[in-house]
Amino acid sequence: MKYKSGDIFLLPSISGKLVVCQIICAFKDRFKRVFSFGVLSVADNEGDVDLVDKEFLRFKNSRGMENVIFTSVDNLKNGKWKIVGNISLSSEKEKLKYYRDAGALYFEDEFLEMLEHSRYKKYNVLGVAGYDLVQSYVEQFID
Repeated sequence: MKYKSGDIFLLPSISGKLVVCQIICAFKDRFKRVFSFGVLSVADNEGDVDLVDKEFLRFKNSRGMENVIFTSVDNLKNGKWKIVGNISLSSEKEKLKYYRDAGALYFEDEFLEMLEHSRYKKYNVLGVAGYDLVQSYVEQFID
């Protein structure tokens, strides 16, 4: 299954809801086995899914409140997480393509520079979440 930045996909939650997500980075090179995404909304079923651009919902993890999740591409590639459309990323969401890994700043797959420690908090961390952790994040959005 092909996927790209802006694709909207449905992530089935363990509680039976559909979590509507949007791909931020669809990596091609060094990090091609992972991708990043944000959560737009939660729906009861596929008929209730609204393909409208919204701000990403925030969730709590070990670093505090976040709005970007990095995880493996396997569930996208095997169709378990179904792609249902595409909405181009807004300029604010494009900024989320900047992230840090081991003190280095990247934009998508491209290394930009080594960061001074004082700038770390400005960028999301490429911390790859396993599928159980992804489920615990998205369950935070379900009433």
